[in-house]
Amino acid sequence: IKQFSAQLITELCKRFDPKYPEMKQTFILVLETALQDSNSLILTKYGAIRALTSLDDMVITQLVIPKLQRFKECLLEHKSVEDKAGLSLCFQTLIEGIGKGLQGLLQYDEKEAMTRYEEVKAILGDQINMFGPLISLPNQKIDD
Repeated sequence: IKQFSAQLITELCKRFDPKYPEMKQTFILVLETALQDSNSLILTKYGAIRALTSLDDMVITQLVIPKLQRFKECLLEHKSVEDKAGLSLCFQTLIEGIGKGLQGLLQYDEKEAMTRYEEVKAILGDQINMFGPLISLPNQKIDD
């Protein structure tokens, strides 16, 4: 249901953004709040990550990456055994979404994409090693 909800938010934003540009900002604010709320369940945070990383490359490069350290801290608050699988899913989804956003950025600004990649790598290095490289360049993988 979290994936469906994320897809629905993305579709609503794509379809109605020209007529209701404030709608996307409202969704982003609600999702960001859910992600940073220490009372939110890990699967709620997963849904917020799924939706944020589904919106577009600009959301990833201008919101998710700059706030990545805070988002990571919020996720790591979940230390119970029951949350372990959800936490892994959150990081995997976050890394996949960021990778998609960086791939998009790479198409029109390679230098900025590499700068953002280094920021992400500094914050999520251990998690990236677990889930694979964020982005690939032709004839080259970007990872350690």
